[in-house]
Amino acid sequence: MRSFKVLGFCLLLVILGYSCASKRNVVQQQNQSYLYTPGSGFIHPEYVVFHHSDTASQLLIRLNTDELLFNQANPENAMQAKVKIQYQLFDITTDPANKKIADSASYIRKFDKQNGKRVIVTSISVKAIPGKIYSLRISLSDIIHNTYQQNMITVNKMTRFSSQNFKILTHPNDAPLFRSYLNTDEPIHIMANLTNTKKLFVKYHKDNTPLPLPPFSVAVEPTFKFKADSLWVFDYNPQQAFLLTYKGFYFVQTDTTQKEGLLLANYGENYPKIKGAQAMIPPLEFITTSEEFRKLQSNDKYKLTVDNYWLGLNGNPEITRELIRIYYTRMTYANQYFTSYKEGWKTDRGMIYMIFGPPSYIKKEATNEIWEYYVRQDATNLSITFNKIATPYSENHYIMIRNDSYSPFWRTAIDSWRKGKVYSIEE
Repeated sequence: MRSFKVLGFCLLLVILGYSCASKRNVVQQQNQSYLYTPGSGFIHPEYVVFHHSDTASQLLIRLNTDELLFNQANPENAMQAKVKIQYQLFDITTDPANKKIADSASYIRKFDKQNGKRVIVTSISVKAIPGKIYSLRISLSDIIHNTYQQNMITVNKMTRFSSQNFKILTHPNDAPLFRSYLNTDEPIHIMANLTNTKKLFVKYHKDNTPLPLPPFSVAVEPTFKFKADSLWVFDYNPQQAFLLTYKGFYFVQTDTTQKEGLLLANYGENYPKIKGAQAMIPPLEFITTSEEFRKLQSNDKYKLTVDNYWLGLNGNPEITRELIRIYYTRMTYANQYFTSYKEGWKTDRGMIYMIFGPPSYIKKEATNEIWEYYVRQDATNLSITFNKIATPYSENHYIMIRNDSYSPFWRTAIDSWRKGKVYSIEE
């Protein structure tokens, strides 16, 4: 029978063991804005990599059945969806711009429709060898519905201690987890691929990561100090269930002499969604002055404070409700898409997403993402590049290349929000 462990440090801590076609000559299939545009008519699979051996890695794929088309036009006369999975693996160990294919494959998978089943999990094997870093281009299409998605995923086999050497399973059904954040009441199992793993070292960091600087800032963003607030050591047991009870992030390692490990986080109840008026105050720092934000923080009547702030922007309750809905919906999606060792809305991509909305055009490569916003016909498009940052804490951390040319865009956007109007760069 599986047991639950209680961790202690001072207090009790438990870790249960998106256009104007004339603006740019772009083939639509190259535009990956659907990645961060919900309801775009595309499928949105989720991926996670697990190195189950030295010579092969497992790519796990999670599909939402609501985004697939099922029909009975098949020999079995059963309600089925048909999905085509293609991948190309590029070795970018010494040259991130390398376009030479190290491996490729194509698969057709059929899935029977099951009542009440909203998620399908499947996997493929990728031939990745130790000592290499790869970029995996994965294309997934619903053959019946004629919808698709393409994404770039890093496959890191430089070390046997990185996050892709762990598989996280939910408790008690042992389903693979496709995100790094959990709520307090979500127990998990931690599996390491090293056969000789004896201990798990868990470093706890309080949630004190700073907000990003404005996109036009020339200041150097302060380096976040990864200094653990607590450390626990456990005997390794893949059957042991863990809970993350304190808000912050947890860095799990099998060897503390190495830099790499697995990041897990608890960023608050119901994350990535926003719950409660108190949680609605911090994101207002983007659109308030320092003095305004200080006053918002100092008032403990959170709902009244939030309501008064938003209603005070234009005085129209109906417009205010829509303003609030859009702002915090963007925040939720920023958390869903961009979470790293920071809450998604606190990252560079999250900040831009919240203020400007989903981009018109995205080009995603192995080492960066280029976001483009199409503006009025007589103006220059806004193009922002986010570089992927190599960090042992996250495979999803990107830093924006800041430029003072962004200043008029940013100030116009903030001014729009402060006047009680959702900003649209196309206007």
